[in-house]
Amino acid sequence: MFPLLFRTDSGFIYTFSAIWLLGISISLLIVLRRNPSFNGWDGLLTAGILALGLGRLQFVLENAEWFAENQAARWNWLQGGHSFAGAALGALIGLYLWSYATQNNLRPMLSALAPTVPLLFVTGWLACYFDGCGYGAQTNPSWAAAELPNNFGLMAARYQTQLLGMITALAVGFPLWISIREDNGRRYAPHHFWGSLTVLAAIRALIYLLQGNTVPMLGQNRIDLLLALAIAALAIVLRTTKYLGHSN
Repeated sequence: MFPLLFRTDSGFIYTFSAIWLLGISISLLIVLRRNPSFNGWDGLLTAGILALGLGRLQFVLENAEWFAENQAARWNWLQGGHSFAGAALGALIGLYLWSYATQNNLRPMLSALAPTVPLLFVTGWLACYFDGCGYGAQTNPSWAAAELPNNFGLMAARYQTQLLGMITALAVGFPLWISIREDNGRRYAPHHFWGSLTVLAAIRALIYLLQGNTVPMLGQNRIDLLLALAIAALAIVLRTTKYLGHSN
């Protein structure tokens, strides 16, 4: 756990924020390198703003008791605290609103973003590794556990959820990145975007079963798990539409 990267005269630079900035920057460079004439930067900005907003909203609602006592911290976005399903839904809504407002077809945008999906999942888990978020539940020592902190810095034998998240995101990303090469004429397509999002959202839902943080429950199920499965289901549905992903 290494939440603070360094201190400046203006305040702290958080490792969580720095890693996300690096991951987003690399993603944008990938989009630009593969699509030199890309002109959807305003769409990405819209998606990013809504992702931050809805991701933070979900996080605040999931931790409503703590934020009721620390109201000033509710919208301290730079310190971290953005839940997956809200961020993913916000990004998708932002892309759709941009497409609707500008009358741009979303298929080229989704194709351009396809290789960045696994990378952004890796970025999120890596940021949580240093910040302590997404930490595993306490368990007995085993190959799947290590002495790790929660987001309060308390050490215990925990499932290595952040490491598992990074490994699975790379396992999805590497075949996608390797199979598409510019020299054989192939290009990313919208179904690569939706396929990656579906698989990684479903995997994230499974990892929630191993997490140790407390969230609201719906029946016997964590609400964040159900929301992640909803994102996976939404990606499957949108994949079948001609405007967003269907190849025919």
